[in-house]
Amino acid sequence: MRIELAVKFEAFRRKRKIKNVEQLFQVVLLYCGLDFSLRDTAGILTHLGSQISDQAVKDRLDGCAAWLSEVLKQMLPGVPAEIQAKIGRRWILIDGSTVQVPGATRTSYRIHLSWDWLAHRIVEIKITDAQTGESFKLYEIEAGDVVVADRGYARYADFQYVLENRGEVIIRYAAHQLTLVDEVGEKISFADELWETEKNLWSREVWMKKDESRRSLDVHCFRLPPEKAAEARRKKKAKAKKDGRQLRKETLEYAEWTMIISSLPPSQISGEEIGQIYRLRWQIEIVIKRLKSLLQLDKLRAKRGSQLAEVYLLGKSIYALLIEKLSGTSQANQAIEWRMWKMVREQVRPIITQVSAWKEENKELAIKELRERKRVRKRQTELAKELISVLFASP
Repeated sequence: MRIELAVKFEAFRRKRKIKNVEQLFQVVLLYCGLDFSLRDTAGILTHLGSQISDQAVKDRLDGCAAWLSEVLKQMLPGVPAEIQAKIGRRWILIDGSTVQVPGATRTSYRIHLSWDWLAHRIVEIKITDAQTGESFKLYEIEAGDVVVADRGYARYADFQYVLENRGEVIIRYAAHQLTLVDEVGEKISFADELWETEKNLWSREVWMKKDESRRSLDVHCFRLPPEKAAEARRKKKAKAKKDGRQLRKETLEYAEWTMIISSLPPSQISGEEIGQIYRLRWQIEIVIKRLKSLLQLDKLRAKRGSQLAEVYLLGKSIYALLIEKLSGTSQANQAIEWRMWKMVREQVRPIITQVSAWKEENKELAIKELRERKRVRKRQTELAKELISVLFASP
């Protein structure tokens, strides 16, 4: 929100209806954070003494994308010195979600999120178009980071990106995305080896086929309970039937296992511990759900590809970070974290609207800005009356 940033990125250029950067930021929080419409936002500002139209509000918001992007970047936290000294690394959970514009049947935008498990806070939020897929390359990886993610990220290029930045990876294995070989470069048939073992945890050393550095990884395979394995096989069969394809024996064998690849050597962390860490991944799914359900991160009203759509998603992300910071949550109280978010959300609402400062003498002007605009086309109610008169006219 710093004044120099707003001026530098030309979000704030002149003092007219919007008097200062603080008021411009209030507009962002009203529209993006609290989900007021453009007209409602104009009504609130007019009630506060700055008469402005909904079109003028839109024009000012349209110029805020670059500024908000930089504000969001600067709000994201660094690694606390005390945690860095104590742990020596961050455990970063990574996942993404999608956003659709009103009426859309396909993805309009993607939200990419990383979550620091130890510090219990958002590390990065990225907003991209629908064509930008999930990738570790969207995030800044620091030396010593341990990245935990689902199988959608199990690709050679993503592995290499983390490893080249001196990070480590714990990720669910996807056989169709990543080819693993043995010490002599032969493709490994995991299905055959898993079929023969009676262990509930089976591990082995592997290498990536394309990796010229020949850095070894480890695959840890955890047998599912019988009821979960049966459900997994049922889903595989149903999907194959729906797609009209033959189901391979290997697919059914893999369905009985959770297979996790780790770049951390077993001498440093055991297979059992790898499984425990991977199961923590659900926390980032809860964070995304909280952003959507409590803060309506996906409640996008603007058209796809418009400046307003990008501003909305950036502004909503900043609002989410404000709620997170003000809630003061940590591992000690994470069980009630979502309740804290709700309480803080209600606490900041009157601060953003400044309802206590609304001026009674501006009420009529606010009502004027809230009224529906004159339409060139007839309203549906008027058309309905004309149709009824035709239907029931005397012959």
